[in-house]
Amino acid sequence: MGESVKPENLSELDYAPTCNFKACAQTATSWITFHGCNEALLCDQHRQVGIAEMNMFLGMGVRLKCVVCGKAFETIGSFCTFRVL
Repeated sequence: MGESVKPENLSELDYAPTCNFKACAQTATSWITFHGCNEALLCDQHRQVGIAEMNMFLGMGVRLKCVVCGKAFETIGSFCTFRVL
């Protein structure tokens, strides 16, 4: 991603931003912000997988823990927010 790509400046880009998940080359369709600690661009597939995994952990009674600040969250909405691009 190099420079900071935010949803507000995507229309100014001369390329389609790609998913930030590992080596995924799919076009990013969502912007995810982790309660101010981190942010990323995700394709539909990785957004859906991420939500499913978070729901799975919450369903087992496991809170979502931020790898940056260490804080634990009881809901997806308090842990992160998604914005469709």
